[in-house]
Amino acid sequence: MLTMPLANGIDNILVSIYGLEVFDMGELGVGFMYGALGIGLILSSFFSHLMKRGLLTLAIIFIALEGTGHILLSLAPSFYAALFTVVLITFAGGLGNICLDTVMMKFIPRSKQGTFFGLMQMISNLSLAISMGTAGFLLEIFAPRTLSLIIGLAYLVFTIMYALLFARVDLVKEKREFIRSI
Repeated sequence: MLTMPLANGIDNILVSIYGLEVFDMGELGVGFMYGALGIGLILSSFFSHLMKRGLLTLAIIFIALEGTGHILLSLAPSFYAALFTVVLITFAGGLGNICLDTVMMKFIPRSKQGTFFGLMQMISNLSLAISMGTAGFLLEIFAPRTLSLIIGLAYLVFTIMYALLFARVDLVKEKREFIRSI
């Protein structure tokens, strides 16, 4: 929740740039790109009930798929291929978020969830805003497709980082210790 918005903010800016500049589709192209974002997120919610076990492993897989999607987006040969890729990116991202949120809801006592998720949302939005501002500067340095590739690679680095961190966590033991500490 703290690191992913750093890449997501740049994604949000890139969606507009792909619609306007890369594929020269104007405001209609931007609208279609944001529509593709929404479709991917909506579709992910329909599949959330299928995920019951191995949520951390699934989250890592979905983050890797999201990164791979960004790499594919940097290579998209047409506007329609880009739209389809954006749907896949947000579908994977939505499922990854669902997995992580579910794990946190199981881990954090109900009495602390409001405070915890409120704080995480605040920090997440701040990270998102900072990265969106940074995207403007990065687009002065990198072409949109190059920046998309860099973001895809960043997601893959996050995947490795999360996999190493999650491999060291025993959730049952951590939950017991957390409950004892409050």
